[in-house]
Amino acid sequence: GFSFIEVLSPCPTQFGRRNRLERPDEMIKDLIRRCILEQEAEGLTEEERAEKIITGEFLS
Repeated sequence: GFSFIEVLSPCPTQFGRRNRLERPDEMIKDLIRRCILEQEAEGLTEEERAEKIITGEFLS
């Protein structure tokens, strides 16, 4: 079969500066706060989704 894996990894230099996050731990916390599953996004308005990062299914 075929698998696709997408990895979110913030660049401390660019991502941190543009989002006013000074430390790597702040960047990770911000990603956790902003990432939501596709199913969760379906119930949100366009404004609520504006700052979110919509992700697919998490498998472990």
